[in-house]
Formats: sequence, C-alpha cells, structure tokens
Amino acid sequence: MRIALLFLCLSTSLFAQGFGQLPAFRAAGVIKPASGGGGVTTPTLVQWMDGCEMDNTGQSVASSGKITCFLPNPTQSSNCIILFFRTDATSITGVTDDKGNTWTKATNSPSRMNAIYYTTNCAASTRRIFVQVGSTTTLFTYWAGEFAGIALSAALDKAAATGNETQHGPGGITSGSMTPSVSGDMIIQFISNSSPFERPTNYVVGTAGSPNITWQLCDSDMYDTVGAAWGIYSSTSAINPSITIGGSAPQHMDSVAAAFKAATGAGAGNLATGMRIVGIQCNTVEFGDTTGQTNQYPVSGNLHVVACSSGDEDLSTVPTDSESASWYATGARTGAGLNAVRFYYRTNAPSNNSLRVIYTLDGTPSDLGVYLIDIAGANSFPFSGGTDDVLTNGNETGTGNNTMLSIVPSTASGLAFGVNSIDFNTVTNVNSPWLQLSGFLPVNNAGNTPYFENNGFAVYPVSSTNSTALTWTFQSGLGANVGNWSCRAVFFKQ
Repeated sequence: MRIALLFLCLSTSLFAQGFGQLPAFRAAGVIKPASGGGGVTTPTLVQWMDGCEMDNTGQSVASSGKITCFLPNPTQSSNCIILFFRTDATSITGVTDDKGNTWTKATNSPSRMNAIYYTTNCAASTRRIFVQVGSTTTLFTYWAGEFAGIALSAALDKAAATGNETQHGPGGITSGSMTPSVSGDMIIQFISNSSPFERPTNYVVGTAGSPNITWQLCDSDMYDTVGAAWGIYSSTSAINPSITIGGSAPQHMDSVAAAFKAATGAGAGNLATGMRIVGIQCNTVEFGDTTGQTNQYPVSGNLHVVACSSGDEDLSTVPTDSESASWYATGARTGAGLNAVRFYYRTNAPSNNSLRVIYTLDGTPSDLGVYLIDIAGANSFPFSGGTDDVLTNGNETGTGNNTMLSIVPSTASGLAFGVNSIDFNTVTNVNSPWLQLSGFLPVNNAGNTPYFENNGFAVYPVSSTNSTALTWTFQSGLGANVGNWSCRAVFFKQ
C-alpha cells in the first residue's frame, strides 16, 4: 500500500522573508539545550506525542507482537510517563520500554480496548514504549506524554472509564465520576471512537460545573477521533471529566481518565529547557477525503512545522491558520508525481489551545499522514536555507540500509528533522544521532505486515556543524523492494 507522510512544523525562514543577510539571535528565555528543574512539585506536561493510526486495511500485528510508541525527546529523570492507546486487541500482555521502567495499568474501557498505562520515577532518556498484544491486532493508535511533578511512587489516586461505545456526539463525552482522595491531583482524560470512525469538527475542553480545574487540550486529532486534556484539580469533590466534541455527531465514543497525585519534596521530577519538541500530533488523511483540510492543534511553543511527505499528492498552496499568520516553505518539492517531500513553517507563535492549521491538497489522498510539530526555544529567525535544507531521491531494489543524505547545519545548536517517502516496505530504525519518531517495529515478523507509518520520520538534536548522515533501515522478509524514494532534512536554529 502506498503510504505518505506529512509534517507540520512551526518554523520561520529568513530567506522566505527576505532577511537572508541578517545575523541570527537567540529567542528570549532560551538558556541552553540541556535540562534541569529538579524538585518540581506542581504537575507539568513536558512533552507529548499523538501517533498515527494503524487501520484495518489489510495491516496487522500478530498475536504476541509488539507495537512501538515514541516520545519526541528523551525523557528527564524521575518523571512520569503516561500512555493511552486504543486497539482491537482482546488483551494486552505487557507494556515495557527501552530503559526498563515498570509499567502499571491505571484503567481500561470494558468494550474496545481504550487503556491508560503509566510509569513513575522514570529513567532518564526513555523514549520508546512497547505494547505487546495478546491477539492479532488491526487497529491501534496512541498518545504518550511525560509529566514532571507527579509522585514518585503510589502515584495513581483514582481512575474511571466508560465503555460499550454508547456515548454520542455532538456534546460532552464523559469518563465517569471519580472522587480524589487529596487536593491537587493531575487529572488526564482521553476520548476516542471505534469503527466505523466518524470525525468531529472541533474539541472543546472543560468539565461543566467544575470551578476547581483549568483544563488544557493536549491532543485534538480530528482524523483518528482521539482527544485528550489535563488539568490540576484543587478539590476532593467528585468530578466527571468531559471533553465536548462538535460536528456531525461522532458515534461509538468511549472515555478513560485517571487522577495522579502531585509530588511532595525535592527530586520529584525535572523540566526541560532549551530548544525541544513540545508536542507532535499525527493526523491520518484517508482515501476519499476532500482536498481542503483543517486540523485543530493545541500549541505552546514559538515554532510551529508543515512538512510534507506524500505519495500521490502534495499541498497545492502554503498552509494558513486561524490566526492569519504567515507560513513559509523551506524550498521546492522533489518534483511532480510520486514521493514529494517538503517542510513548511511558522515562527514567533503564541500559545493557542485550539489553533486551526488549514491546507489544500492537489490530488485525492491515498492514506496520507499529517504531523503537526510544536517546538519551544527556537530562534526568531530559525531557518537560513542553503545547507540547512537537503533534498535527495533515488530507487532501491533491495531492503538493506540506505544512507539517503547528509546535512551540514549552519550553526551548532538546534533541531534537524528528516523525512522520507518510499514506495514499499517499512522503516524499522535510523542511525545515531538521529532519533526515530515513527515506524513499524514488531518483535516478530510472522503475521506482521507494513502499516501506515512505513515512511521515515526522525529528529536530530544538533550540537555541532559536522556533516551528519541520515541512514534508514528497512524491514526484511516482507517480499517488497523499497522502490522509488525521496528524502529531505531541514535544520532549524535555537
């Protein structure tokens, strides 16, 4: 199946604005690309990622297979990681990660599996989370987030879940009532629907009649119909978390929620500083979608990105948004036809819990993904052109490693993003110092087939101006060559 990826990246271009000769300078408040802030006692969202959905169009993970979920950045030490997923698996046999943290289930819905798992006091640099399914699985999507300021142990206070796919929109979708034992809990709620998937037109956060919490959206995926919100609840009264959805009445809705205790004392978690990804939201554009698309997206960083890795279509115009801001392209696409890859960006952006990003396709979608990337700590003029934008393409008749390009950053501090578009097969890894952000990584090959994220998506935290290669690894045993491919890397300055 031909698959495509699309990045949405918040960034700015000196060349695009006609300021190519101005000197770069650091954004206000950026101190260094390191981390710090030990002793956090107020729960704070550090980073999050909404992953693209594996759908049921002939794609599957076999029983006992593992699905990999990614965080955008390596975690800070002593923080809490929360994972939500929706799947048609009849059971989950384990959740693990790449640093050996211990995972616990908070709750799950009684019908189609909507579940919350968490780990507290996590090891530094945790980034990959593995969900092992107990049955053949054809549906899977996830949200993963890192919080500072959550209790290091015995963190779960209460949890709730509604199921049987009986809630209908438009209107509030509730998780069920829960009564915290202490004031100051961090409450997080997730909503989702199941097949047949109907889409809302917007998400409105907030639990009616509760003055003791201020909610913040942290996911508003209108394509996969997954929404998430969190807040600090300064009460011990019963609360029934609710997210309101609008539009043409999505059906078959479920919701899960959990309340986590705040930390007490030093060493309870760490915040991140410097240039970093705050959140990534992936939207799956399906067959038959219209050419005009509007995404809702909660943002808090100062650099917001549209990167496009497409199979049969491209964006026909530069994106726009609900704030009437200016967006720019880093450069031209590969060329007409298949495997077009591009990045778009917007700089100096304010926080907005319901930003709308609007784009128009130049053809009929063929199962295309849209990544919206929210970045904090970026330079006010983050893109310089030249060697900061590298584009290559070719054809691979096998499935081995492929070094598609090298990038030479213009400065020694910032973030480089890499994306490829391939005809067949699926990406399983990327070379260091790049960090993979999507891919199909089952633990066994038998019964597994490629799914939506067969294109590559990666980030490289830049710390030098050395030439850095980008090498993708493809899964063997699938009986398909990689075929035609295009790859692009773009660097944005701190």
